[in-house]
Amino acid sequence: SFPKMQEAASKGSRKRADKVGKLETKEEKGTITEKEAEQLKRLNKASKKSDKARVAKASITKSTEARKKAEMLILLILLL
Repeated sequence: SFPKMQEAASKGSRKRADKVGKLETKEEKGTITEKEAEQLKRLNKASKKSDKARVAKASITKSTEARKKAEMLILLILLL
């Protein structure tokens, strides 16, 4: 499972998550300005891009780990 923005380690990520939360609340209440709506759209786009990159990286890591385990099993079998 992936950490939520609020659980992110960096101060910048937490600050960004707070900003997104406030903008989303304004959007739900219908009090968001055009400038804030554009800012929320930009932040959401960046978040989506980060999420895709994080999933791709995790996939690569799992694949690499699985390959290493398979190689170790093959070596063990050959040694026996």
